[in-house]
Amino acid sequence: MPEPNYSLSELNRSIRLCLEHHLSGRYWVRAETSEVRTNPSGHCYLELVEKGARDQMVARMRAMIWANTWSSLRAEFKSVTGMNFDSGMSVMVLVRIAYHELYGMSLMIEDIDPAYSMGEMARLRRECIERLRKEGLMELNGRLELPCPIRRIAIISSPTAAGYQDFMRHLPLFEGHKVFHTALFPANMQGQETTRSVVAALEHIHRNARHFDVVVLIRGGGAVAELQAFDDYTLAAALAQCELPVFTGIGHDRDTSVADMVAHHAFKTPTAVADYLVAEWRTQLEGLQARQVQLREAVRHTLLYNSEWLGRLQYKLPLVAGRRMEQARQSITRSEHRLKFSASDALRNRTNRLDMLRMRISQRANHLVQRQHEHDTRLAEDLHRAVSLCMAQYALRLSGQEQAIRLSDPKQILRRGFSVVRQQGHALRSVWQVDASSPLIITLSEGMLRAQPIDSES
Repeated sequence: MPEPNYSLSELNRSIRLCLEHHLSGRYWVRAETSEVRTNPSGHCYLELVEKGARDQMVARMRAMIWANTWSSLRAEFKSVTGMNFDSGMSVMVLVRIAYHELYGMSLMIEDIDPAYSMGEMARLRRECIERLRKEGLMELNGRLELPCPIRRIAIISSPTAAGYQDFMRHLPLFEGHKVFHTALFPANMQGQETTRSVVAALEHIHRNARHFDVVVLIRGGGAVAELQAFDDYTLAAALAQCELPVFTGIGHDRDTSVADMVAHHAFKTPTAVADYLVAEWRTQLEGLQARQVQLREAVRHTLLYNSEWLGRLQYKLPLVAGRRMEQARQSITRSEHRLKFSASDALRNRTNRLDMLRMRISQRANHLVQRQHEHDTRLAEDLHRAVSLCMAQYALRLSGQEQAIRLSDPKQILRRGFSVVRQQGHALRSVWQVDASSPLIITLSEGMLRAQPIDSES
């Protein structure tokens, strides 16, 4: 059998009929609201979401409340919880499942249980407190030491909040000048943006912490549900870890928020915070005034005592000065005598020392002269012997050279039987130089001979 086929509208119509048949009743659903908005016709459109343990989205469904139902539910929710039905709330709603071929599936909200939202807020508050205690943050800010005096205040509040205006009006002026130096770090004090904006203001203060003594978190009061952000873990942890003492004046007489618990000092109203700061300032001022009076009295007694002491000193000073001058003169005289004796002794010692040095120098000089004379004598003798030796060597060499010169004299050579043969004025060294046509001149030791060469061919 072939698979059946449907048009999209037919399939969607089948889904609607199936849901209306099998899920036709009403159901209480636990979820968190998101993107709550009211359109011009008065209908309320929103999304219901569910988040897992790590705050990840695990389910989502569109929902709506018809205008006639929305007006009554909204009024009842606000009267019970004290806050508007808005995004980010944990709610228990009575829904009917609806499916439209064009718009898909959605939930039609018919009722809201305000008690569930109040109970969920209490549960989240308990979990926040337990976590802060487990992490050691509940008393962390309370252990900070308060500066003295407190004058530089960082304020976290909405600029338009009545609590902020009341706080500023209760800060006094002293002789026309501000006693306290304040700086406002604006933040939302209600709604979904409260946690984020307050934490951002604390981070801004952290970057300028050296300019402030304390942080004051104030708002103008409101319903219990509007204070839910001040039970948020992120905001409370940021307040607890602030490096400056934190004062809170959130403006609710009956309940204490988690932010109040982790703060250094918690007050019911912004005016109470201002009154405390003023009272502390006045206590410090009164203490300073009391110390000022004590200081003036101490200065007066000191001046009176010193005046009397100077009066007594005025009479004693000439006597003391005369006695001191006489002692100084005697000391100078003794020093003069000691100096003279010391100078004589030093001169005598120097003279004796110079005489000894003179004798030592004379002896040393004589010894050096004698050693030099002996050295010069030895040098003279050595020089004489060296000159005599050189003269004998030179004489021997001259004698040998003279003998060599006599032996190389041509006359001596001729006397030994040698002769010199010349022809045409030139001495002959070979028979090949002889010209048979010219006579030969033969020089002997005693005279000269003339000879005619013999022709070798004849």
